[in-house]
Formats: sequence, C-alpha cells, structure tokens
Amino acid sequence: MFRNGERSRKKVTRAQSKKQDFSLNRKALYYIAIKELVETKKYKVNQLCSLAGVSTSGYYKWKNKVPQAYEIETEKLANEIKRIFIESDYTYGVVRMQVALKRELNLQINIKKIRRLMRLMNLYPEIRRKRANWIKTKPDYTYTNIINRDFVATKPNQKWFTDISYLFYGKHQKAYISAIIDRYDMSIVSYIIGKSNNNELVMKTIEQGFKDNPNTSPIIHSDRGFQYTSNSYKQLSEKYKFEVSINDGCFFVFFNKVNNQLNQSN
Repeated sequence: MFRNGERSRKKVTRAQSKKQDFSLNRKALYYIAIKELVETKKYKVNQLCSLAGVSTSGYYKWKNKVPQAYEIETEKLANEIKRIFIESDYTYGVVRMQVALKRELNLQINIKKIRRLMRLMNLYPEIRRKRANWIKTKPDYTYTNIINRDFVATKPNQKWFTDISYLFYGKHQKAYISAIIDRYDMSIVSYIIGKSNNNELVMKTIEQGFKDNPNTSPIIHSDRGFQYTSNSYKQLSEKYKFEVSINDGCFFVFFNKVNNQLNQSN
C-alpha cells in the first residue's frame, strides 16, 4: 500500500528527484523533535520513530548527516520567502509569492515548492483591516549581518539563530513562538510561547537561553523585527555580552516541532 505521494514519486527520474529535494521537509522536523525528546526526556528512539511513522535507520542517517550544498540553497530560498512575506505585511499567498520571487530575484520557483516551504515555516497569509492611524516605527539600533551566510558552527553556543513565528490552536486562536536554535547541532536552546508578539516575548527567550547556558558569548542572528532592533534588546546584548547579527530573513524550521509538542500536551 502506497503512502501519500509515493506512487507519483516513483515516476520521477533520479536527477529530477534530486533537483526537487528540500532540506525543510516533514521528516526532518520529526527527526529534530525526536532528537530533542531523546536528549531532554530520555525517551527511546525506536518508540518515537514508530509514533512519528519514520524509520530508526532514517533518523540516525539524518542525525549523522553532513549538510549538503542544496540544503544551504534551500535555507537561502526560505530566508527570501520569509522576508517577502513579512514585507507584504503577512498577506502574500503562494501565487503572489511566486510573482515576487520572479520580480525581485529573477527566481522561477514551482508553486508546490513555495507552498511546502511556507507551510513548514507556518507562513499563512492573513486578511486584516487597514489601520488608519498605523505609523511605521524606526529601529532604535541598526546592526550588520555578521553571519553573512556563514552558517557553519564549529562548536556549541557559537552561533544562535532566533526568530518568531505563530500558530493557531483551539477555535482559530493565535499564539506566538519566540525561539533560539544552536546552529552547531540544530538543537533548541530556548523557546517562549505567548499571546502577543512583543518585546517581552523575545527578551524572555534570550534570558532563558542564557539561564540554561551560562558563561557563553554567541553571535545571535535574527531578522530585522522591531524586537531585535529595540533598546531592550541592545541592553540584553550588553548584559550577556553577545554579538548581534541581523539580516532580512532568518532560518527557522522547527516551529512545527513545538506545535506538535503542544498538540501532544492537549
């Protein structure tokens, strides 16, 4: 019996399959969740793999895998998609995103690929009323992009990536997730869930990260969200002596994992 999409995948040539591959796939998200639960909750790998519907051998292959060039390209694409989505005021769907990628970057990306990436990053367009008195705020501080696409970390707590996403629960209620990931092993450093996308959400995430990892001085990379250019964030960088790196987009793939953990706890 075929799983969803398995029959059609067999009709694709090896070269086409490799070209269409993405590092941001559902199995990778399961593997990240399994790794975290094994390390923090001491659960057995085979039991978690069985619950997730993935193979144990596949998990260990992923765990020991060296990042490939196409995975870095996928990160770049994901960054651009998220940047455009934010600049659209969270309104672009897959069709308008495809047009924007072609117009701004001259990239012709298949809609299915865009849809997959947007879903995995929880980028769902919103329909909102225009605010008559809305005023765009200027950042308190500006920073350079220290990371500059150098995603390689040679030791733990060298490069942290932080970002904010959102998810819906219950009767279309919305929650925001602020999280930090260690680029060295893709482990979650800390995450905070709240009902408001504000400075407090981000600051608590940073505080928790250094509480669990004292005496560290990482580079913390983020997008240009107002929280990361605020005076409060500047004060935290001085308090914990971390370097701030900012770009138009930040790589994040594990919000689905947090979502799954919430669903399991409900």
